[in-house]
Amino acid sequence: MRLSSPISPGVLGKQCEQPRPSVYSLSEQNRFYKQAAAFCLRAVAKHSPELAQAVIDSGSLDSLVTCLEEFDPGVKEAAAWTLGYIAGHNAELAQQVVDAGAVPLLVLCVQEPELSLKRISASALSDIAKHTPELAQAVVDAGAVAYLAPLVINQDAKLKRQVCCSLSQIAKHSVDLAEVVVGAEIFPKILTCLKFPDEYVKV
Repeated sequence: MRLSSPISPGVLGKQCEQPRPSVYSLSEQNRFYKQAAAFCLRAVAKHSPELAQAVIDSGSLDSLVTCLEEFDPGVKEAAAWTLGYIAGHNAELAQQVVDAGAVPLLVLCVQEPELSLKRISASALSDIAKHTPELAQAVVDAGAVAYLAPLVINQDAKLKRQVCCSLSQIAKHSVDLAEVVVGAEIFPKILTCLKFPDEYVKV
């Protein structure tokens, strides 16, 4: 992530050493501080479930979810990325992200015009849905499939990849969930992905 702010590397490094100082920066009015704070929390949370839980225990989860409502797409993107890393570790962490109210806001982020925000939000929804049928159902109940499905024809390879992954993580759990995905009229559009030049999209 690119930070065009007056935050020195020394300050950023100290904030990243432990989650709690970064939590305070999430409540700042300055968008650069919010981005930097989310960046630091992501840097901590990505390494292990224990560190992701430490980020939650620091009180940052509600603030990260609130950042999904920010006007600035960079702040939204940073928050969505961090929430995805937290949720990706295991079902318990993903459930805490769901309970904090992140899913409906991530669905709104998928609808934003910025490609990078769409990609990261779709990825975060995938990280939530992959663990259990109940978590996948939470993503479905927030209306995610209706907004993800049309994006399978988007020509951006990274977005197409994340969307296909998200839909597959939902559909894999049960026949009922698979029917929800199919019911969103992904066929025959999704078959065009088999001819897409990006190998990861084909897979």
